[in-house]
Amino acid sequence: MSLTSKGLDHYGYIKEDNQHLTFQLKQPGSNQTDHYPVTTVNGIQTGHLEVNSDLPLHVNGVFTWEAGPAVSRSCEINSVTGNISNSDMNNLLENQQSQATSDGVVSYGFYDAGSGFGDVPYTSHHQSYVYYGDQHRADWMGNLVANHAGLGAKPFSTFVLPGGHDVGMNTSKNIAEVANNAKSLAAILTKFAEWIAEKYNIGLADVIALLGGFVESQIELIMINLGITQKDTITHMLDMGIRYFDFRPGYNAVIDGQKVASGDGLYHQHNFLPGMAFPDFLREVVSFLEDHPQEIVVVSLGFAGFYSDEMKPGAPVLKDAVNQALQGSSINSGNVDDAGTSYQDLINSNKRLLFFNNGAGVDDALKYDSYSDGAYQTLVPEPILGALNGMQTTPPTDPSYQYTVLQFQGTASGVSSLWPKLALYTNQASSPLLMTKGYFDSQTYAWAQGKLGQFDPDFPLALINDFVDPAFSQIAEEATLTRANLKDS
Repeated sequence: MSLTSKGLDHYGYIKEDNQHLTFQLKQPGSNQTDHYPVTTVNGIQTGHLEVNSDLPLHVNGVFTWEAGPAVSRSCEINSVTGNISNSDMNNLLENQQSQATSDGVVSYGFYDAGSGFGDVPYTSHHQSYVYYGDQHRADWMGNLVANHAGLGAKPFSTFVLPGGHDVGMNTSKNIAEVANNAKSLAAILTKFAEWIAEKYNIGLADVIALLGGFVESQIELIMINLGITQKDTITHMLDMGIRYFDFRPGYNAVIDGQKVASGDGLYHQHNFLPGMAFPDFLREVVSFLEDHPQEIVVVSLGFAGFYSDEMKPGAPVLKDAVNQALQGSSINSGNVDDAGTSYQDLINSNKRLLFFNNGAGVDDALKYDSYSDGAYQTLVPEPILGALNGMQTTPPTDPSYQYTVLQFQGTASGVSSLWPKLALYTNQASSPLLMTKGYFDSQTYAWAQGKLGQFDPDFPLALINDFVDPAFSQIAEEATLTRANLKDS
């Protein structure tokens, strides 16, 4: 008889009914594996499992998922402690990257809840999401135009742009150096504590006392959990169909005369945590565009959330970086004024890297954005759905907004009830964004499928999320056809 158990929530998406995706659970002590196939097409199917125990004999069950002919992941789950072991998806940045298959692309994530916390029931459960997109994600724009007469003549603004939030926070390479400096330099550790205290609205002294007792590796994990917003490379994001990139280039912060990290160039900045180098980001985008001549990418450069104004580069520096990335290529750049040009004319002129910047001083565009701290710092999706429902389908004219951004990611790290629980439970797969991803997507993606087609096609529409996935670009593709009045063609 079961005396205790550990919960796991799973979320599955398939685009085609012939795509194989199944979740599986072998209970402790059992010789039988139970299968939970995903049969819902073009929507997120949700489910809940309990790993039971028959103390004192058996406590470890085996959770597995399989996608297509070749991609599978598994872990053992202890039904008493909640801990996982023998896992090949236990590290956010090392073994949770998207995988290509013969008939599509698989994006997945696993949140290790450990023993869990009961703020909301699902926060005590492990979370597993697996989204299986079709094989056309890397060339979806070109294929869509080829298969729908008249779409190429529509203004580029008609296209819905699936995007990534804070896309350059997809590496911990520089965070390791910041963590090392924070442990050895009190000023940097104090500023990190101040950032946490502000995010969680809790006492600074309590945070400093907690962090002061942590070793460098624990501080690095906290920085990863609070700072990393993407798991995939830029190229993999592009291959999944992502076409809008929120990138925030800046110089590494200086705190009390000490640089938090040694690099002298521009890096994506999240407060004072540096991500990938700006030139590397541009090179990946340009290389992709050269390999995919029917695709168009929009980049939004800005400095939101920077620790200090001294980190911001000037417009000439940004322009020079873009020019260097384009040098030797056939790609031309543009801005929001080109949104009214037809897709086909942009392709013909090879103007396929557009900049809708925000406060960068060059190629700026005024965005109408759904984000607010009040709505998005949440453990449940209802406030986000409220913010999305409150957006006008045509942007207000005062001020004269030029495009719309709908944000789908939550910011659970801003919920004070989770502190210090999340900080104390630090492992390689305990990001609060992993915790909320599948649960939020299961509701916000359904909203998007029903609502995006109502937004005015004369204004570009960008969608952004953390841990981007192919389902996001499938939704954007379908909404593009609706906005073009070509849904059934």
